[in-house]
Amino acid sequence: MVRFSSLRLVEFTNPLLFQVQVGKWMEVREAENSYLLGRLPWIVSGAQANGKMPERLFAVQDGDQIVGAGILFHGGCLCHTWASPEMMDAMADGLVAGKWQVNTLLGPAHVSWQLAKRLAERTGQGYELGRAERIYQVTRVDHQPRVGGP
Repeated sequence: MVRFSSLRLVEFTNPLLFQVQVGKWMEVREAENSYLLGRLPWIVSGAQANGKMPERLFAVQDGDQIVGAGILFHGGCLCHTWASPEMMDAMADGLVAGKWQVNTLLGPAHVSWQLAKRLAERTGQGYELGRAERIYQVTRVDHQPRVGGP
């Protein structure tokens, strides 16, 4: 069986356009994408003030639909959103084809781990777990009755 994928990595050279188009998509899963969303205003204002792109911004697209995203910060730290296995393949292929220098991955743990594996297979480099972090989201609050006191 042969499967063809329309997934591809698309680089954005306009940070404001990235913020409007990709930021809106990331807001749907705000808690999960909070770090990326929090950096966008800083990236946009910095690019406008300096007239240059300090980071590389990309989306993974299926046709015209955004299905994933990431920011490659100077120093090689790639912060990315959730991704399916097919999206990870498109990300890895695009990063390698564009000769993007990645040395750190930040994102959902299972995605970072699998993306690192794919990048290692394509580049011949090794990888290791640096640290595991989590983001928690409050989904329910139980209000307890107040306790009387003196």
